[in-house]
Amino acid sequence: MSTAPSEIGGPLPRKVRLKLDRGDARFLLIIVLLFFVGGGFWLGWNADYDLKQFDQRALLRNDAREVVGEVTGFAYHRYAPLGVCYRFTVNGVTYSAEALEPNTPVPGSGLDKGDSLPIRYLQSNPKINHPAAWEWSAFDGWYTTAGVMCAAVIGFVVLVCLLRDRKLARYGKAASGVALGSTRDGRLYRVEYEFHTEGGISMKGKKSGPDEFGAGARIRVLYLPENPRRNSRYPLDFFEVVE
Repeated sequence: MSTAPSEIGGPLPRKVRLKLDRGDARFLLIIVLLFFVGGGFWLGWNADYDLKQFDQRALLRNDAREVVGEVTGFAYHRYAPLGVCYRFTVNGVTYSAEALEPNTPVPGSGLDKGDSLPIRYLQSNPKINHPAAWEWSAFDGWYTTAGVMCAAVIGFVVLVCLLRDRKLARYGKAASGVALGSTRDGRLYRVEYEFHTEGGISMKGKKSGPDEFGAGARIRVLYLPENPRRNSRYPLDFFEVVE
């Protein structure tokens, strides 16, 4: 293997593309879109909702009136109740709203349809209201925010992995390597190898793949000149070079 494949023997940076014909590459792309993009959007929406709740609660503390409302039902989403629905009347106008009872495993526990419920509302805009005894906190629903953050972090990690693979495909130097041996890794083989950089520095790497290489087998490696520890056996898993 003295000659590098033609697609990686040309000038840098190379033109590359994601291997969308591979199921695992498509799967990772979906994770990035759903977890990172979707999770980030949802996290931003939650943050905006929290800020609005803080603003509304501040207004209700400083310039609010109270009235007795009526429980009209409960809001459900599949198996988990989301909150208590209620209505109240101010100056002959009836308003309907929904609120989540804080710090309670089952929202509205102890309440039945038709029960009275004291409501605090903003005098200048009764549409801004909340059950008087239910003080809202940013820690209510923390599990939802934590779940969204975890999803966004997972998507971000996958995105970083894809970008690292892309950088290696675009800027990686080609080198001839020698397999040190293979070990079974589930359905794949974990291949350890050794190669030398252009400057003659000996480096080692490892990568799992469908092919088994015996000790001494010649393989092709891509590495980053500025950081040879960033290397991988060629061809790469998720990106291919476009000639």
